[in-house]
Amino acid sequence: MFKSYKVNKYDNLLNLSVYSSIACSDLLLLTERYQLSNRDYEKRLIARFIALTVVEYVDDINALLGRDLDKELIKNDFNQFRGSFKEINKKFSLVKKENEQLLRKIRNNAIAHRSHDAIKLAKYAYELECEPIYLIGVSTIQITTELTKETTKVFNEIIDSIKQKKQNGS
Repeated sequence: MFKSYKVNKYDNLLNLSVYSSIACSDLLLLTERYQLSNRDYEKRLIARFIALTVVEYVDDINALLGRDLDKELIKNDFNQFRGSFKEINKKFSLVKKENEQLLRKIRNNAIAHRSHDAIKLAKYAYELECEPIYLIGVSTIQITTELTKETTKVFNEIIDSIKQKKQNGS
């Protein structure tokens, strides 16, 4: 719809929305599969993928919610949303701060297979505490749901504005 109305001044918001939607979909599927699995090794594998997905997502989301989005909100007179996006960004930062060391260790040692020591890799994979990782994934989904609600509010205002312009013949 934006392309058909030659609207391109919301590129950062669109990118944020699509990116977070993909990450959230991945986490939803992984956490669901984790809950449904009855096999220990499968749970461990899924937990490792949850850790990888979360650590990469919280690394990237900070930039997507940062300066460029804030400038875009100001430029498009959506100042009323700036505070809520900053609060959501703080929540993602907290997930990163509280869990980064664990998540990076899992990524580097148990999913990215950076160690070529098979015994060390197997030992790490089988000793992994899965439930805390699952819960980190769930909390990341919850924050992303807040983000989706907020971006939806902005998109609704944008669409209303486009409709208004169309009705006025602009």
